[in-house]
Amino acid sequence: MGETLTIERKECPLLRRRRAGSPDELFPTAVYCRLPSGRVRIPSHEEVARFCTAGHYYDCPRFARVRAHEMDLTGLM
Repeated sequence: MGETLTIERKECPLLRRRRAGSPDELFPTAVYCRLPSGRVRIPSHEEVARFCTAGHYYDCPRFARVRAHEMDLTGLM
């Protein structure tokens, strides 16, 4: 009863679904990255398959940069 279950997240926490009706030329994939700074990044199909939805988002260079910046701000690094 005192055990804690850890569920590993498969999708990147920065990943957002494209809104219905968004132009395909702006969003070639059905998802985009919303960075903490408010900027938007459109990942390629290969990046979505390799990092964003396969549970390997921690290997993504963008996620690593955001994570390092957050840790720097909180003084954990």
